[in-house]
Amino acid sequence: MATYQRGKYWWYRFRIAGERIDEPTKSTSRTVAKEAERQHRRTLEAGYNNFKEVRQNRVPLILQEHDAPVRYRNFWVRPLPPEPESLPATFVVALRASEADLRDFVGDYAMGPTTLKVAAAEHGLDARMSVDLHGVHYDLSWPLHLIDRDSFVGIAPDGGLPLHLGFVRDAKGSVTTAVTHMAESYGSFARRP
Repeated sequence: MATYQRGKYWWYRFRIAGERIDEPTKSTSRTVAKEAERQHRRTLEAGYNNFKEVRQNRVPLILQEHDAPVRYRNFWVRPLPPEPESLPATFVVALRASEADLRDFVGDYAMGPTTLKVAAAEHGLDARMSVDLHGVHYDLSWPLHLIDRDSFVGIAPDGGLPLHLGFVRDAKGSVTTAVTHMAESYGSFARRP
């Protein structure tokens, strides 16, 4: 990677994929020549590596402080790999739990007008969610499979979106909150008394 002057114009020279690139910038400024070299190299590398720029799809990161004296600095945001269209069959290897263990999770949970009901079923637990979106009412249902002490996955029988459901316990070990993840939506449902 080099810039050099030939006559009154600056040129750049570099190698990529075993090929030597040696071109004029038609500029009398060395700074412009370095930038032209950088852009040309980047274009060639992107094409050579089949790389696509995804910066235009980024959204701003917004943090809430809720009137608390909090300072933020040095955030590193990395893209996550895309979620699979469907879960592999080996993912749904459910753990066995006693009815007494599963009873901890049974109950009604709410997040605003959206409700989540976790009920006992033959196979273990079922989750039923009642949602109103843009004036349309949806009733969703998933059989739940235990994958960890307080985590479940629900696979919709019709091949719909899977539901990941985790439960949060207080200091006494009582379940207080149900946290859901479905597609790119997250929800935190408080347990109703």
